[in-house]
Amino acid sequence: DQTVNSACTLNFYSAKGTLLDCATAQIFPEQSYVNVSVPVGRKKTVTLDIPDYSQAADTGYRCTSVELAMNSVDIVVPDGVKMPEAHVSVPLKMLGISGRKDASYEQEIDMAALFDQRIAFVNEEGQSNQAAVIIQKLVKKSVNIPAASVELLYNHKNFECEVTQDVTVEFLGLSEHVSRLNAEHIHLMVDLTDYKEGSYVLDPSIRIDDTLAFSNEVKIITNSRVHVRLTGIKTEDESE
Repeated sequence: DQTVNSACTLNFYSAKGTLLDCATAQIFPEQSYVNVSVPVGRKKTVTLDIPDYSQAADTGYRCTSVELAMNSVDIVVPDGVKMPEAHVSVPLKMLGISGRKDASYEQEIDMAALFDQRIAFVNEEGQSNQAAVIIQKLVKKSVNIPAASVELLYNHKNFECEVTQDVTVEFLGLSEHVSRLNAEHIHLMVDLTDYKEGSYVLDPSIRIDDTLAFSNEVKIITNSRVHVRLTGIKTEDESE
């Protein structure tokens, strides 16, 4: 408990809750102090997290950026109200990404909806927040892989292994990524272990060079099969 001396403004209301005009009223208080009850609150800074949004846009599009005007908010939690975690996630539905195509827009985030209604914001402007959202179209690109570049894994000493056709692989990604892809970044391998002499059409394993920063952002959508021929090599005894 403590005594606080401070000027205050008094508002008077009727029994119906209407604010009375007291511009000319004279007040003769019986005492020179007012008892005020102030609830005690606990202040906390909460960081706002954005969940994975990359696949939230319409088919064929990708959300590439979400930036909040405020990445954290200061709140006051009254006694008896559970203290929020240090990080609060903003639901994807608040970002308005679902079903969106190529776009760049501002989305208002209702901050009050993220917290208990009894929690107050230190800064009243913190009750809303602007999110800058960018959605980009995905594009396709076909890359031709020379037959000689396909790696063959085999343990046949008496066979010659040969890829008889070039291979075409189709990729899907952001234009800025797929435009930089070429054959030297694509590694194809076919496992011929335990295969016998003959011709085969097989599915290769494909790997994008992991030295590319965007290797995980590009998707393989069409994988042409590899045509392989195994031919037996005659030994000297067989030649005779």
